[in-house]
Amino acid sequence: MIELLNIIFVSISIFTIFNSRNIIFTKNSSNIFCNFSLNLFFFFNICLVLSFFNNTVEYLFYILILISIINLKNFFFYLTKFNYVFFILFNLCFFLRISAEPSLGWDGVANWYPKVFNFLNSGTFFTLDNYPRDSYPHLGSYIWAVFANYSFLKYEYLGRFIYFFFYLSSIFLVTSYNKNSHFKNLLIVLVLFIISFDFDLFKGYQEYLIFSLINIFVIFFYNEKNHKYFGLLTLLIINAIIWCKDEGLIYSTPILIMYLVKNNKILSLKNAYFIFFYLLIVIFKFFMMGYLLSDHSLGGFTIMQILRELFNFSTFLSDTILILKHFVVSYFKYPIWLFLILFLLFPSKDTKRKKTYKDALYIFIFCLFINFLIFHIQGTDLLEWRLTTALDRLNLMLSAYFVYFIYLNLNQYLQIFIKNGSSK
Repeated sequence: MIELLNIIFVSISIFTIFNSRNIIFTKNSSNIFCNFSLNLFFFFNICLVLSFFNNTVEYLFYILILISIINLKNFFFYLTKFNYVFFILFNLCFFLRISAEPSLGWDGVANWYPKVFNFLNSGTFFTLDNYPRDSYPHLGSYIWAVFANYSFLKYEYLGRFIYFFFYLSSIFLVTSYNKNSHFKNLLIVLVLFIISFDFDLFKGYQEYLIFSLINIFVIFFYNEKNHKYFGLLTLLIINAIIWCKDEGLIYSTPILIMYLVKNNKILSLKNAYFIFFYLLIVIFKFFMMGYLLSDHSLGGFTIMQILRELFNFSTFLSDTILILKHFVVSYFKYPIWLFLILFLLFPSKDTKRKKTYKDALYIFIFCLFINFLIFHIQGTDLLEWRLTTALDRLNLMLSAYFVYFIYLNLNQYLQIFIKNGSSK
């Protein structure tokens, strides 16, 4: 009974902490999922800063309690909205499932939970070298620790509720700009959820943090890109991504390019400022990680190892066949890729005329190329093992670039289906 009450307490707190109306995107202050998304990645960036200081996890407990109480009024206000009630029930179902199956996956145990343990025991970023995998970014683990500490029982699985909440907020955000009927929007949300969801990745893995951040950027890009603070929001999203996983720096490249070319004025003062601050963010990350590391390898590889494998053409054909085989397997594991390929081949008429179609095609080619390159530089003796254990998760993160494109096509085809059905 005490554990159930603790689950309810943490759940309600998560719903209330992040539902305050945003003060930047004021024209969308009534969009609860826009509020959730903005508040979450602002919170992530604040957590990154706090992770460098002592005892911040303990202090955040009291601050979050206060914010939760202040936002109770908003919570009850939004309960009058059907999509919000459905969102809460959806979250609660999977919060309970996480509670019923609290075991961690291999990556969670070996790589990420030791960092959580560090922060729960008053550690900081600078004490991470006392734990395994100190070369891995720590932001996801710090956020996990914050919500594990937030509960009275301090069970670690309660800290993972925030991962699912963030993922589902980004999925609901996809349809939130559309004034469709509630039924139509929820039907599309369910489809997007089914084709992108993997419960095992909520067992301590970090992939859904990057997936959600990328998805949020893409939605804002096509709906808010002319907002005066869009450059700041883009930098904050990139900053959060690169501190979640090492792959984040590479996988955020399309975000950088999309921002720079959004107004067809690449050589502009605004872009120059953006690149300057982007480089500061990246340099700061490398500088701080260099503080912990005794070597300067990239993802466990030295520069010489990367160059040697990159130009190793003796195994190129066999490596290519093996990589393509696992690409196909990963596409069936996460059907979002099958939907993407289907809509790239057969886009709806309205979508094909939009910029999103060309963007999706270019980013799809980038995804194929970058993942092929990542696995081509692996040693041949370890290639299949790395493909089996990592490719599907890497592809899941990249698939976030296409959620909005898939939504546009689903929306158009569903509209045609409903129109044809009503005319009979």
